[in-house]
Amino acid sequence: EDLYTYALRDQEVVFVNARIAAIGEVPAITCNTSQPAGTSHPMPRSARYAFFGEWREVPVYAFDALSPGHRLTGPLIIEAETTTVIAGDGDEITVNALGWLDIRRC
Repeated sequence: EDLYTYALRDQEVVFVNARIAAIGEVPAITCNTSQPAGTSHPMPRSARYAFFGEWREVPVYAFDALSPGHRLTGPLIIEAETTTVIAGDGDEITVNALGWLDIRRC
């Protein structure tokens, strides 16, 4: 009541959010860090007009369709469920062995 300046005494308390921290030992992760060559060039799922100094039609790739070893050169757009990656002219994107994007800005 002091914090929020009101109280709803006729309603029951509802626990909405909780935050926890845990400390413990986890097993070591062993990854194959070799960089396999992509067996094929990924196909864009669509194209879109985007502004790269001027309006240009650029390919749009689905992140989940990319595999380790795939290499792309911008300009392009990569869309994932929670983010969008924009690569400008000459930027190089490589999907590493962990499935992450390594971006080299040119």
